[in-house]
Amino acid sequence: MSLAYCINDADIISDMIDGEGFIINTKTGKYYLMNETGAVIWSLIQKGFNISYVVDAIAARFKIELQNVKAHVDSFLARLLDEKLILPQESAVAQTVPADGVITSSMDMYMMPALNIFADFVDDAFACS
Repeated sequence: MSLAYCINDADIISDMIDGEGFIINTKTGKYYLMNETGAVIWSLIQKGFNISYVVDAIAARFKIELQNVKAHVDSFLARLLDEKLILPQESAVAQTVPADGVITSSMDMYMMPALNIFADFVDDAFACS
């Protein structure tokens, strides 16, 4: 069994815009922006891939040491969990990264995944002028 996550669909709306991820937590009113690497991780989680697969796919795509990618992904996932954007689940499916990869991002260089948090969505969305 490999650790996997799923999107907290009950409270989350997300979309990709110009390669970056945009998330709204409808319960808290917070919104989030992810850089392209974060958006890749989010997309692979949405597709049901386990975390080992996510790490392997990113390391293979950008030719980065597995240990470094794992540390970055783990840190990013911890933030997503803290914000209740994802939920843990068990994955029984063994997954291997195909030779041609699954990451369709046009990124040329690897960058650490980043999640920016904004708490003013509710105030801005419902403000009267």
